[in-house]
Amino acid sequence: MIDYLWETRQALIENFQISMKSIRLLMGYSIIELAEYVGVTRQTINNLESGKSKMSVMQFLSIAAVVDNYIALNGNMYQAIETVLDGNKQKSVSSFGTSFSGFSLLKRWFLLFDGTEAKILTHSDSEGVLNDIQMRQMVRGYKIFLDDTALFSDNTEDFIKFLANYLISENEKVIITLRAVERIQERTQDLTCSHQAVKALRLLNWMQQKNIVQIRGEENDSNHHDTILSVFLKFRGTYRLCLITQDKTFANEVLRLNETRDSEGFDILIGYISEGGRLSMYESRERAQNVDNDKSINQEDNGDPALNTNTDETLVLDGANTVGKVDELDTKFDVTGTQVDSVQNDLTDWEYL
Repeated sequence: MIDYLWETRQALIENFQISMKSIRLLMGYSIIELAEYVGVTRQTINNLESGKSKMSVMQFLSIAAVVDNYIALNGNMYQAIETVLDGNKQKSVSSFGTSFSGFSLLKRWFLLFDGTEAKILTHSDSEGVLNDIQMRQMVRGYKIFLDDTALFSDNTEDFIKFLANYLISENEKVIITLRAVERIQERTQDLTCSHQAVKALRLLNWMQQKNIVQIRGEENDSNHHDTILSVFLKFRGTYRLCLITQDKTFANEVLRLNETRDSEGFDILIGYISEGGRLSMYESRERAQNVDNDKSINQEDNGDPALNTNTDETLVLDGANTVGKVDELDTKFDVTGTQVDSVQNDLTDWEYL
């Protein structure tokens, strides 16, 4: 685990050095200015940009702090810097996916060390419910996946509104597989759960408008459960991953990945939407198997949201649990045909998670 993360951090540094000159020019700094900010000589900057010298950890951290500060003062330049840095077509990029966490290079660097998941779970209450500080840690440090069962929960609207504030403030998004979206769309034709499916698509549209969701997948992906399992196996050594699902059986399958000996990586966290629209955690496989339905998940043991047949079409949000200024859900979306906006445009190669 330690050796693998060391290699990932080195790939992060190497990729940054390749784009260093382009980023400096984007920020409008001269070689002398950057050298003064970092506390090195002009020749040192020249050598780094030309590749004559290999960038050290301290040099990376110093220059990354300059970039982070520039972005904080000139937020409109973030996308351009991100595009240059992660779009340089270098093979090393696939080793870590992206150089940023939120708007910060330094945050991404410090996430490539072990221990964050333990801090998140240690202080949760007896029901595994995360508090505000832990939620912010989760959004900052994890790639969060939602499956279709989470979007069918009775408390999903409250939870998404609660989560949206953190996502917006940290410039992060949750991830939903294309197969999960297609599964929801199929259920609009099922009379036993069509109302819930329409509500789920309406909520997904709202999330797209707020730019807090990514729909990822490819046409040749297998079913949504197998897709998530394969993605988690592939990327758990590079990212901290969290899945939110109301399906206890599937939660157990994902938790078993933490016991896999042939694939090093961070422990995967699994949560579910509990009463009040808050996030509760499955702390272990045994907990996931024995969790009390009356206190956690509003569905049957097989985790199929189609069995939850509440037909109330009104999206109701209680503002009591919000922590920011996200506005109420607009319930006037045109859901004719029950298609999510621009799904095809959101298809992205999993290689660039």
